[in-house]
Amino acid sequence: MGVARLYDTPQGSEIEAVPHPVAYAYTALLLYARGDEAGSDRAISQIPDDAVRFAKAVPDSTHTRTRWLLSLVHATAYYYIGYACPMPGGSGAETWCGAFDRYPEDARAAFVPIGASITDSYSDDQKRYCVGRLVAANGSPVLARKTVVALGSIIPALYDITAHPNGTAYSEVLYEMDDALEEPIFLPARPKVGGASDLSSAIDDAGRYIRDIEVRVRRFRRFEATITPTLGAAICTMAEHRRVPMTTAQCNDVASARVEAALGSWLAARPYAELRPNAKGELIEPKPWR
Repeated sequence: MGVARLYDTPQGSEIEAVPHPVAYAYTALLLYARGDEAGSDRAISQIPDDAVRFAKAVPDSTHTRTRWLLSLVHATAYYYIGYACPMPGGSGAETWCGAFDRYPEDARAAFVPIGASITDSYSDDQKRYCVGRLVAANGSPVLARKTVVALGSIIPALYDITAHPNGTAYSEVLYEMDDALEEPIFLPARPKVGGASDLSSAIDDAGRYIRDIEVRVRRFRRFEATITPTLGAAICTMAEHRRVPMTTAQCNDVASARVEAALGSWLAARPYAELRPNAKGELIEPKPWR
């Protein structure tokens, strides 16, 4: 309930009285935002060292004080709630998604993938939850549900081209891919993504191992066409909320480019060429058919 009340005005009056590491981390963030650095430091001093060390390990967590405090929020939520101790409100209820609205760049950096671990899976789940919360708040619950479903359908569609082999390095690629797909919703803009030539080369290389690669890619592009309007609508919803001028066509172009980039990233990781043991137990790359 304390996290839910963070949306109230004034913020934090309830969570600041909760004796829990996650509440201390949120309190530290809220007090710092109000200019009370001493109070923020006192709240941090109540958090066990393990979570503090974890937060400092997040890439760029010390870039700004706000980013560090958001990393601390993420670390305490992962350590003391995570998958082991779910909140009564369900998965994601420990995350104040308003942080992604008020501090979009810092919040995304604080929840960034850090190395194909269970932590990345947790961060991924929280960000997906917050995509839904923000789109629902600024668009509609129907669009939010469709957006979350569309984002969740991309990886299965990529597996239809080539499956996930053994090895956590591929999971890291997928977490980073999710981050890139969600970025224009959290922070609408028209960023550049991977060029067509890079994707063309990746498809050509995959075709040396997958005989019907062209059929599979065409099937993926038909799938892409079905989800682009939904993702584009989510991007436009948040762009309007942030007063970023974007047309429907521009939003759809960004959505399509990000899904195409996801395809390129997955093929560039070459999961179809994963090393496999031969009869002698040696790890070798499978032979291409052409």
